[in-house]
Amino acid sequence: MSVYVNTEVAEDSLISELMQCFLKTDFEDDKFSNISRRTKEIKHGEEDEKMCKSVEEYAERKAKEAAKEAAQKAAKKATEEAVKKAMADKKKTVEKLNDMGMDISLIASAVDMDEETIKQWLEK
Repeated sequence: MSVYVNTEVAEDSLISELMQCFLKTDFEDDKFSNISRRTKEIKHGEEDEKMCKSVEEYAERKAKEAAKEAAQKAAKKATEEAVKKAMADKKKTVEKLNDMGMDISLIASAVDMDEETIKQWLEK
């Protein structure tokens, strides 16, 4: 057996009054004290607190993971940029030393790189 009720129609019947209670977020009605009490228990009771705490812990854990991941990405990017800049500076030094007439083997020794890389840089 199924029962269908319309919460849009407010009339003077007990069923209609009960249905109007279900449309409210919080209610206290002496006619429906058991339902009022149970609704409060469900919405504001121990189970509600457990759920809120679980959601807060989950959100905190996810925020920490996201912050850690963002920090790792930022550190990786900063390291890559620092290496790129250091190599560009080294290349400029190689070019200057070459312009001054220094021998490739001395340049390689001065910048602590192999002669092949020095030659490749100077060919470009």
